Amino acid sequence: MDERVQEAEAADQVGDGGVAGRAAQPREEQKGFRGRPKKRRPDAPGLTDALADTLGHFFPELGAWFAGVGEARKSGTARFPLPTLLLLGTFMFVAHSGSRNLFNGMLRDSGALGRTLADILGSGPDALPHLDTLEKALRGVPPEGLETVLALCVRRLIRMKALDGWRSGGRFLLAVDGTGLWSFRERHCPHCVKTEHSSGAVTFSHKLLVAFIISSDGYALPVACEFIENPGEAYDKQDCETKAFHRLQEKLLRLFPQTPFRLLLDALYADRTVMAECAANGWDFAIAFKESDMPALWREARALLALEPESLVRLTHPKERGGGSLEVRRAGGWTITA
Repeated sequence: MDERVQEAEAADQVGDGGVAGRAAQPREEQKGFRGRPKKRRPDAPGLTDALADTLGHFFPELGAWFAGVGEARKSGTARFPLPTLLLLGTFMFVAHSGSRNLFNGMLRDSGALGRTLADILGSGPDALPHLDTLEKALRGVPPEGLETVLALCVRRLIRMKALDGWRSGGRFLLAVDGTGLWSFRERHCPHCVKTEHSSGAVTFSHKLLVAFIISSDGYALPVACEFIENPGEAYDKQDCETKAFHRLQEKLLRLFPQTPFRLLLDALYADRTVMAECAANGWDFAIAFKESDMPALWREARALLALEPESLVRLTHPKERGGGSLEVRRAGGWTITA
């Protein structure tokens, strides 16, 4: 060993009397000095208590809501009641599990996790249901029942003011947009939506229109959805995102009759009927579009802006690189962002 390293180690021995021979040793307590007595830290809450307290605080009626969901299984023949299966499925998403198989492995390999969930579910340590049982049970559960439970949870959070920080001008920002679920080269079922691409290719897909309450810091909470699908093999016109929006807004009125919304929409919804429905429902709305989306409408809005040049607000985003700016122009009832 280098002599310089040995000299440095020898000199450093006086720097920390609690370490000797690279093993931590207790320091000798000075005589006549007891010091301030240390307070005993409370024991960290277990996972069972933490989950139970969270559910009991935010959703005390969750079990009753799950019990109200209808199912197709015969009464008395199922080993696990549906509320138990639904609660276990909720924990699978809380744990950010990528699949049912992965979550089953977590339950099987982690005895503590299995006992925790068993205590909350009240099913006993040796009687945790398999996630495939949940999948089979969900086949006979109407989607409307689960959507109602979701709406009850969101309304509960709104009533207890847990989401007040998400409001903008007293209203909740509701982003509505469509998303693709599955795509096939051949028709999958009579409800598939057919799409003819510019390349000549034809695809069949299933899509979903989803409404999210969003926050300023990037969180999104789904509140309702509507499937975009054809009624069957015979139809006059295919279903589309705009048609699904008309059905979705009726569902939102039923599930959230008194909740003030401000809808955030893209250029697809720059439609007179959509705007009239939003106004009739008491919802504010903002429709963003680019010149390439609707050239004629863009030219009209720019012409109206020339008549009202004072209707211009320039905003600078503090987190934008280079101090990027956002121009908001209001003219003739239109709102343009650029």
